[in-house]
Amino acid sequence: MDDRLMDVLAERAVLGALLIDPDAVGKVEDLVDAADFHDEGNGLVYAAALSLHHEGSPVDHVTMLDRLGEDLRRIGDKDTHGAAYLTHLVEATPTALNAPYYARIVRRLSTLRGMMSAAGEIAKLAHSANGDRIDDLFDQARRLLDARAPARDDDHLLLWLASFDAFLRQQIDRCAELDAQEEGKLSPRAEFPWPSLQRYATHARPGTLTGVIAGPGVGKTSLMECIAERWAELGLRIVFFHLELSRSSMLDRRAARHSGVPLRKLEDGYLDGRITAADGRLKTWPGGVHYVHCPGWSASQVARVARKLHDQGECDGVIVDYLQKMRWRLSGGLNSAQARGQDIEILKTCAEVLDIPFVLGAQVSRKGHEEQIKTATYVRDTGELEDKANLLITIDRPLLTKDTDVGKAGSRSPVADCRVDKNTFGPTGPFRLVFVGERFQFVEMTDVSEPLNF
Repeated sequence: MDDRLMDVLAERAVLGALLIDPDAVGKVEDLVDAADFHDEGNGLVYAAALSLHHEGSPVDHVTMLDRLGEDLRRIGDKDTHGAAYLTHLVEATPTALNAPYYARIVRRLSTLRGMMSAAGEIAKLAHSANGDRIDDLFDQARRLLDARAPARDDDHLLLWLASFDAFLRQQIDRCAELDAQEEGKLSPRAEFPWPSLQRYATHARPGTLTGVIAGPGVGKTSLMECIAERWAELGLRIVFFHLELSRSSMLDRRAARHSGVPLRKLEDGYLDGRITAADGRLKTWPGGVHYVHCPGWSASQVARVARKLHDQGECDGVIVDYLQKMRWRLSGGLNSAQARGQDIEILKTCAEVLDIPFVLGAQVSRKGHEEQIKTATYVRDTGELEDKANLLITIDRPLLTKDTDVGKAGSRSPVADCRVDKNTFGPTGPFRLVFVGERFQFVEMTDVSEPLNF
């Protein structure tokens, strides 16, 4: 390999910066990947630092030694290797402030090496053409080069006159997408289950964040389960990250919702034809819901698994239940509200990068419990969700003050006063649903057989 296509000093400077400055990882992770390092050992060190950062763990000499484990034998050179190599990285780094600059050098050289490799593969294609269509060969060659193309800084710029052509192309593409969706050739829109909500927002757009806000016991998990299952029924593959409820609880709730068998019977091992029939119906759905039981996970861990499943073709949408159960990391002088805001930003960025809808549950603060109308202003621990989410839905079921046919005094009303409190793409306003507690399910008021009077 030509020495001009590698820079050992730049690679080591990136790694040394990560060990010196805890915030350096966040500054370079979008600029360079582990595979961009020419030295395999340096790639291992970078991957270890990235994994620690995504877990919310500190990146320092001690944690890196622990994370690298047996891989310590594979890092360094004949003069300095293993644990001593990590120390050498720190000593050899001029300053951590220039970490992004060092990372761009590593990325640029990696791109050049990739172009050299692609050129070799293209040459092999040309030599073995044997009468193949020249257009097909060009397509293959273009794909080989496109796979190694660097991101262009001007891709974010849309000039004024060009924006009108872009809008027309967008509309034509949308018509083609709708036709493909109807023909089953493309994933459908993530439509919400209830017409009363669809008056404000018909569906969750790709790349957006929807917040579902409620107090304890009101039913935010059930609402998100209904959304997830509606999207699965339409043909989407949804990843449901549940940080609180166990896997067994999630499966019991699903069975109760679709079979009508009460939870207490399911917990006793009850099994009958209603359950098997419900399972049979769910298995015919073109999509599905994948469950990730992740108590104590950080937002970075959730985002990393979402990216991995999306790359595998198993994630068209994400639901996270819920914000306050995610582990935060107070670093860099952040307070708790700012740390929560950072978590929200990580999830929203992941939604935008993957271009899929995210739904995030959140609890109401103590002050919010006292308010008659619940709004996004009263999210517990932070006000960042109100700023960052594209769509915000609040749910409230007031306590009954007297015994009625649908509940005793002190229990929650089955009628849920819901509100679209923020909508980047349309109007806001109230709507009502009915919570069927035995089935962990929200339905339209018109779907209830008997009138509910309150």
